[in-house]
Amino acid sequence: MNLYAIEKVQQLESELNAKKQLPHPEKPRRKPVFGPLAAGAGRTLRRVGEGLESWANPPLPDRDQHARRDTA
Repeated sequence: MNLYAIEKVQQLESELNAKKQLPHPEKPRRKPVFGPLAAGAGRTLRRVGEGLESWANPPLPDRDQHARRDTA
């Protein structure tokens, strides 16, 4: 392997190790505002959509009623 390449790899590794050892100051995290709001709106829209779908579909016939008609 090339001597220059070996030295350069060692230099880059030492720089990466030095960056890993530096403590990164933690930024204070803000409380999310739009995430919970969007989740609540999405749940509401889903429930409304399910209600509309169930209202638009005709009810399925009851199987017991068909069995009674056949035996009578």
